[in-house]
Amino acid sequence: MRLQSVIHYYLRDMRKSFVIFFGVMLLFMLLATFLLVPSTHVMIENDEGIQTVQQEIEVSWGSTELAGAIFIFIVGIAVYREAARLFIQNGVSRPTMFKGWLIAAGLLAAAMTAMALILTLIGSVASSAYQHFSYLSLFDMLYGGRYGEATGEMIQKWIVAIIFFIALFLLFAMIGRFIGALYHRMGKGLKIAVSVGVPVFVFVVLPIADGVLFKWQIGSAIMNLFRFAFGLQNGANPYCAVVSMLIMIIAMSGLSWLLERRAPLNV
Repeated sequence: MRLQSVIHYYLRDMRKSFVIFFGVMLLFMLLATFLLVPSTHVMIENDEGIQTVQQEIEVSWGSTELAGAIFIFIVGIAVYREAARLFIQNGVSRPTMFKGWLIAAGLLAAAMTAMALILTLIGSVASSAYQHFSYLSLFDMLYGGRYGEATGEMIQKWIVAIIFFIALFLLFAMIGRFIGALYHRMGKGLKIAVSVGVPVFVFVVLPIADGVLFKWQIGSAIMNLFRFAFGLQNGANPYCAVVSMLIMIIAMSGLSWLLERRAPLNV
C-alpha cells in the first residue's frame, strides 16, 4: 500500500465525522443568529394590568475553534487502532503509516481552519446586522486588539489567523495521535487507570492541593507559562504562539514516532 493510499484511507475515515461536526456547528451558528437574536415579546404585570413589552436578547458567542480542537484531538485518538490494524495486515511500514497520518492531519487541520473562517465570517455578518449579537473568534479574543480596521491590517490579521489555526488544529491532532499510540502500548487495566486517574488528578486533586497547600501557586505558574507561550505577557503576539505550537507539534510528533516504531504487531 502506497503513501497516497494511506492518506486516502485516513481522509475517507475522517470525512464523515468532519461533515457532521461542521454541520452541527453551522446549525448552532444559524440558530443563534436568526432565532435568538431577533426581538421577542414578554408579558409583564404592573399597576396598569398585563402588558406586552418588547425585550431585546443579548447574544454573545465565539471561540468555536476550541470545539474544533477537541474534535480533531478525539479523531487523532480514535483512528489510530483500526488504521494500524489495517495497515499492518496489508504490509504497510510504520514510517509510511506515520507520514500518511502527518499529511492527512495537516489536510484536516486546513479543512478545520476553513470551517473556522466560514463561521467567523457568518458571525461577523451577523454582528454587523444585529445590534445585540456579537461573535469573536478565538484569534480575535486573544489578538484582535493588535490589529486596526485598515485594509492592510485586516489582510495581515486574516493571514496570521489562518497560520495560527492550522498550527492549533495540527497540534491537537498530534496530541491525539500520541495518546492513541500510548494507549495502544498499554494493557486494559492500565488504560482504565489512566483514563480515570488522570482527569481526576488534573481536575480534582491538583486544584484542591493547589488551593490548600500551595496557595494557588501552581495555577498561577501554569497561567504564566500559557501567557508566555502564546505571547500574551507583554501585549499580544500571535507569532510567539505559532512558534510555540510548532515546537510542541515537533515534540508530539517525535514522541508519537518513538511509540509507533516499536508498537506491537497484534493490534
